[in-house]
Amino acid sequence: MSKIFEQLKNEDMQQRVTRIRENILSLYGGEIGDNCLAIYLFAYCVNRYSDKTFLEALKKFYEKAEITKNTNQINTIINIGRADGIFLKILDDKGRIIDLSFMNKWMYACIDQVFSKLIEDTEDEELIRDRFLIYNRIRNKQVDFENNLEINLVQIHSQTMIQLS
Repeated sequence: MSKIFEQLKNEDMQQRVTRIRENILSLYGGEIGDNCLAIYLFAYCVNRYSDKTFLEALKKFYEKAEITKNTNQINTIINIGRADGIFLKILDDKGRIIDLSFMNKWMYACIDQVFSKLIEDTEDEELIRDRFLIYNRIRNKQVDFENNLEINLVQIHSQTMIQLS
């Protein structure tokens, strides 16, 4: 937000929403602030465990991840994630994703950053060539986003190479 704060001061509400959303899509890793993480985590949990209350959904996520959070911490994530998600027109008041296109762009922007980092670290020519084959598997929901994304992408790359052989 600090990168765009000055610009936001002179814009109307719709322009602010648009600029903040564009900024979110440009962030990765340590650049992503707590509010963005709260939106994503809240949206993921509420939609993943749609039969549960907001609090139960987030508690379930943390239990599965074996992360300890107290109820106040979870409520903070719920309040921030829900309010910011509604403000940015990403979520409705029940936590359902109303702008799936934005969420997909966000996910693919993060995946692209992971790919770029892997390619930079490994200089793997096959990974560069097969990037779009792997993206296709992601689009077809053949990627488990609950586990470590970098490890998962490497495994998918390996599986893709075996299938092409």
